[in-house]
Amino acid sequence: KEHIDTKKMGSEMLLSILSAAAQEESLSISKNLKWSYRKRMSSGDFITCNAPLGYSLEHNRLVPNPREVPVIEYIFSSYLAGKSMDEIANDLNMQELPFHQQRAAKWHHTSIRYILTNEKYVGDTIVQKSFTPDQLPLKSIRNNGELSQYYIKNSHPAIVSREVFEAVQKLIQQRNKRFSNMQMKDF
Repeated sequence: KEHIDTKKMGSEMLLSILSAAAQEESLSISKNLKWSYRKRMSSGDFITCNAPLGYSLEHNRLVPNPREVPVIEYIFSSYLAGKSMDEIANDLNMQELPFHQQRAAKWHHTSIRYILTNEKYVGDTIVQKSFTPDQLPLKSIRNNGELSQYYIKNSHPAIVSREVFEAVQKLIQQRNKRFSNMQMKDF
């Protein structure tokens, strides 16, 4: 496009200058997009890009997916009935239910934990759980308080009740506490 002959030393320098300018322009566009996203997050108008298991994205809104909702309900009820995350994952793998169309084919305890602790299943949304820093490399990282997060209540239809979700969170904390106490005795 620029008719640069890379065999000449002067062209190499020009190429370096043009590359630096293009990189700065790209970073500027990225900053503007991030600013736009954050404004929409703070006003509650941010629309998620992908739907978690149990939901479909229709007209920029999360709606329960009737084929996947029973899987989510099974996970929550099984955990409350006393099954571990590993047991639930094994049950789902034996039934040969895929975790998600675009994701891993097998269930693991981490995928069960993700579902059990995800606020989306009660109809709420936390936005800005991760972010892309302004410097290179432009790689998304988990937000550990570096930027504000926004909790949007009743942003979409719930799959599980608040009571069930809160009971599961309490049970997770109890089991984590019991597990950490057992580990402390091992020392």
